[in-house]
Amino acid sequence: MSIFRDFFVKEKPVFTGITRGIGGFGFGKSAGGGAASANPGILSASGGTEYTSGDYKLHVFTHPNSDNFQVTSAEPDATVEIMMIGSGGSGSPDQGNGGGGGGVVWTNNGGIVISAGTYPISISGASADDSPGPGNSSSARGGDTLFNPGGSGIVLTAKGGGFGGYFNPPNARDADYRDGGCGGGMGNIPGSAGHPDDGYPTYGPGGGIGYQPTQSQTFPSATNILGNTATVLSQGFAGGGADTVATTDPSGSGGGGGGAGERGYAGASHSGVTPSNNWGRGGNGYQVPSDFLDPFKPQIPNPFLNIGHSDPGFRYFGAGGGGSDYNNNSGSGRNFGVPGGLGGGGRGAQTSGPGNQHGEAGLNHRGSGGGGGSTHGGNGRSGGSGCCIIKYKFQ
Repeated sequence: MSIFRDFFVKEKPVFTGITRGIGGFGFGKSAGGGAASANPGILSASGGTEYTSGDYKLHVFTHPNSDNFQVTSAEPDATVEIMMIGSGGSGSPDQGNGGGGGGVVWTNNGGIVISAGTYPISISGASADDSPGPGNSSSARGGDTLFNPGGSGIVLTAKGGGFGGYFNPPNARDADYRDGGCGGGMGNIPGSAGHPDDGYPTYGPGGGIGYQPTQSQTFPSATNILGNTATVLSQGFAGGGADTVATTDPSGSGGGGGGAGERGYAGASHSGVTPSNNWGRGGNGYQVPSDFLDPFKPQIPNPFLNIGHSDPGFRYFGAGGGGSDYNNNSGSGRNFGVPGGLGGGGRGAQTSGPGNQHGEAGLNHRGSGGGGGSTHGGNGRSGGSGCCIIKYKFQ
């Protein structure tokens, strides 16, 4: 038996990632594959909102309609493909950073074998808007999406995203909430002489940690119809930190929230650094394979989960929110704020002068982070609620 198969042994939690702050991965022949090319066994199930394409069904679970996935019958080789995303974290206020996207769980490698039974699914709602001051940072971190919590056989968790770090040093005590499924941005806060780390040096100029890869996932290691041992990808990336100049320049822009597909981009100084459109941009979400959703386009709504079928972000989930851009850096050419990542990440505010501007919320049902608020009192906005999508062969 190979070390890889030992890693995914049955009947105990397994990790599908590597170290904290690094994107997770799943082992197997087709780490991003959609429906199996061979014919999996047939199952009958109900729950959520159902769509049909050919021999396959799609079940979509969204907040506030958490539900049971009820499998009434399943052939021995019946498999399901499951994609889960936690809710995104909120952007932070007052020269704020982008919120992290929710972590992603994806049953790659041809799906996992499932048996008849009741599988509760819990979808968390949007995180809370955040405003200057002590704030509400515990509720500004995204909530988790759960498949069969407390059960056995298959138990999956997609963690909520971290909230964007505060610029204002007295509020650095909220650092515990910056980590999440994907980490919140931390571009212009603790780490400079003018704005010390306030007792949290490890957060320094770096982004919040994305700890989805360390989240335990439990599932049977039975071989699926492709002949592959089941695997589960569990992935989330860190938020954007700061470039070397921004750590000593209190007028730097906020860092982008981490996405389920890539790390958030660092905030940058506005002195001594060539302007870049990537300053503070949220990390892109995770892109599901085309054969997971595209065959259902004739049946599913357009837009689907708040993104249109032809939009570049249609197959992305768990994007990071954009950080705020201090004092409207005209050299960057960004006249409408700092973009979030593909998959619905909220845009960060861009200050054009005195007064406040607020970030944009991450898209609901996409698990994407909210954008950071401008200096002069702008608010960070909420991260979007999560979702769970299940696909299987029914005839």
